[in-house]
Amino acid sequence: MENNIKCSFVFAISQRNNGGAERAICQLANVVYELGYSVEFVQLFSNDDDYYLNSNILVHCVPQPKIRNKLLRRAIHIIRAIEEIRKVNATYLIPMLEVMTYIGYFATRFSKTKLIATIRNNPFELPSNRIERGFRDFICNCADGIFVQNEEQKKYFKLKVQKKTFIVPNIINEAFLGRTIKRKNTVRNFVAAGRLNYQKNYAYLIRSFSKLTLTNGCKDCTLTIFGQGPEEKNLRVLIKQLNLNDRVYLAGRCDELYEKYMDFDAFVLSSDFEGMPNALMEAMAIGFPCISTNCKTGPADLIKNGETGYLVECGNENQMADAMHRYILNPYEAYDIGLNAKKYVCSMFGKRNIGVKFVYECMQR
Repeated sequence: MENNIKCSFVFAISQRNNGGAERAICQLANVVYELGYSVEFVQLFSNDDDYYLNSNILVHCVPQPKIRNKLLRRAIHIIRAIEEIRKVNATYLIPMLEVMTYIGYFATRFSKTKLIATIRNNPFELPSNRIERGFRDFICNCADGIFVQNEEQKKYFKLKVQKKTFIVPNIINEAFLGRTIKRKNTVRNFVAAGRLNYQKNYAYLIRSFSKLTLTNGCKDCTLTIFGQGPEEKNLRVLIKQLNLNDRVYLAGRCDELYEKYMDFDAFVLSSDFEGMPNALMEAMAIGFPCISTNCKTGPADLIKNGETGYLVECGNENQMADAMHRYILNPYEAYDIGLNAKKYVCSMFGKRNIGVKFVYECMQR
């Protein structure tokens, strides 16, 4: 399909690896290009494990200055990023996450490029710093449009700002759509995936799992957590304290989860807050029976309690352990719930529909 040069998009991000938001923006950029629009990408850092972008999408990696002074080096790097975005001169700029949103604000001042700000997490929780949150809100007030993933995120803003805010959920990785876990006679092996940080609250999940193992018939169950991050050391200490070294495994980062998932029976999300959780969407797409905390934004948009999964109260270890136990006691019910989940997310989050909606909403600004 020939690119529509009358309408062009530039996506901007610090780096395009190691995170659900980063992967989601790469998928969206690919789809917008496939729809026939001119797409370019600006990023501050490049890595060997960058998420995939269509080879026809021009990537501008902003060079870092070779200066010892850290503050001066960062300031010059930001100025270069602003200049790089201005050179692209696209119709729409979509910056991802806070740093690029700040850069995007200055890059589009006195420019014809329209700024589409993005909210990727729970705006009530992040940024936690009040000054950063205030600046983020100021930029959203000035932006031409605001791109969020669900209704709860939209409700954060005042009515005036809500009028220019539009909802477009994440695109599901097609690698998950093409697979379905096999029906099993037992549910024994639970899996979770995500960055090992305070937001995901894996300590709560591990304590909940510890309670589960004390229940009759559950001593042979396992919990595997894929991911890496700053909480890894603390989690390993907790696992040792609870005598779960042979039950709970921190498996590190994995780029091909859709293959690893075939070895597990059910998926668990334990986050205290989310935007629209990619990990949960992908687990549902593969047919996992899922359990998630009912945090303020995200999971309740995906899970209908008892039909496409189970929602539990944030931090409630007994509820989490009980939900896991229910799947163990009712493996066939668990499988049916997983199939319902797969049907739902596959019908709602196809890439073309989401790409078309995103482009349409941008063009209304």
